[in-house]
Amino acid sequence: MRAEQDKLKAAVQRGLGTALASAGSRELTERIDELLAQVERLAIERDAALAENARLKATLTETEDNLTAARTSLKDLMKEINRDR
Repeated sequence: MRAEQDKLKAAVQRGLGTALASAGSRELTERIDELLAQVERLAIERDAALAENARLKATLTETEDNLTAARTSLKDLMKEINRDR
């Protein structure tokens, strides 16, 4: 009878161990899926930030070019005004 009880106990423990492993595996799979989704969202955000950065750099370059042109025009205008005096 004791051997039978030990056999049943071992079977229950194996079943419980399998159930726990399965539940743990399921939770890990869900967590991995969550992390992969987060990685994808972050990659999209990164790509958007890189595109915005490139756009802002282009705008900055254009603004710097406009400022340089305005300074050159002002310098030329000041020279012309001083020549006319």
